[in-house]
Amino acid sequence: MSVICDSYFDESYDTVGWLFYAGSWLGLGQSFSGNGGKLETAQFYMMHSNNATGNAYAYIWNIMWTFGSSAVPLYGSDPIATSDAVDVTTIADARELVTFTFSGANQIILGATTKYCLTIAVETESVHPDYLYIYGHHIDPTHPGNQCSRSVGFPWGYDANKDMLFYVYTGDTKLQDIIGNNSIIPIAR
Repeated sequence: MSVICDSYFDESYDTVGWLFYAGSWLGLGQSFSGNGGKLETAQFYMMHSNNATGNAYAYIWNIMWTFGSSAVPLYGSDPIATSDAVDVTTIADARELVTFTFSGANQIILGATTKYCLTIAVETESVHPDYLYIYGHHIDPTHPGNQCSRSVGFPWGYDANKDMLFYVYTGDTKLQDIIGNNSIIPIAR
């Protein structure tokens, strides 16, 4: 059974957005807290425009700097988990919640209270006005984490005044504790 590990949604979620096309963003994301569960899926609010093509991926990273103000993916490191590809042509031309599935070795355990960055990147040769749009919020956002981004020619940056709209799902943490500890729990009858 899946549970929400961390998420952020706001009714004014169309107040800010980012466009993915060739030569634009290399990655966008949000810092979040783990819950001790096994990573299953992540979701972002997105929209496909015109004839954009390519594959989108979600990534989980260890972070550096301060959660909630300046957290970014750890410099010089690789993601610790990568989702299966999502063909961007399958994304609607109206706002929708897009699911990224983590499978096999990418179904890592997200440490309880450990801080991570969830990012998205698109491998595309599409040029504006063919793009993939991802939604966020910038008017008094309330998620305890912060938004991060990376554009061509620059390292990861951060913005404590913006939050991505996202969900991270894990397996039930209580079941995971039992399996992870190889515990046998006696049941009284």
